[in-house]
Amino acid sequence: MGDRPLVLKISEVCALLRISRSAFYRKVCKDTSFPQPLPYSGRSSRLYYAAAVEEWLSSQSAQTKRP
Repeated sequence: MGDRPLVLKISEVCALLRISRSAFYRKVCKDTSFPQPLPYSGRSSRLYYAAAVEEWLSSQSAQTKRP
């Protein structure tokens, strides 16, 4: 599987998206297409599947490249 993490913390998601934590909560969390956090993660320490976040990011970049 390699050394890639299976889950990402909010700080890691923000770094991947290149946005601040406040921008993440203001914009991205309200986007219904963004992956939901793992159900057992707490409110202050939400965890997201890395593959789901990367898939969402690639779909967003594909949408912006369309004519």
